[in-house]
Amino acid sequence: MCERIDGKVGARETPIGLMPLEGDITLDGLDIPAKDWDELMKVDTQLFKSTLADAEAYLAQFGDKLPKRMTEQLDALKLRLG
Repeated sequence: MCERIDGKVGARETPIGLMPLEGDITLDGLDIPAKDWDELMKVDTQLFKSTLADAEAYLAQFGDKLPKRMTEQLDALKLRLG
């Protein structure tokens, strides 16, 4: 994960951030069919949009103690989700 963030390994850009490329996570010894893995790695933007109000309500309880950067990140997420 750290190497992905630092740009040392490839990543798939999604509205919620960088995701590992296929094959980047070792699944040795696990019996996970490809279609199940694809479902696990899918980014459902509508589902994420439906959680934004809850996230805003949760963060609002911190008032002026909430770091500005967190509010900026939430606003940026909203924009990426459309």
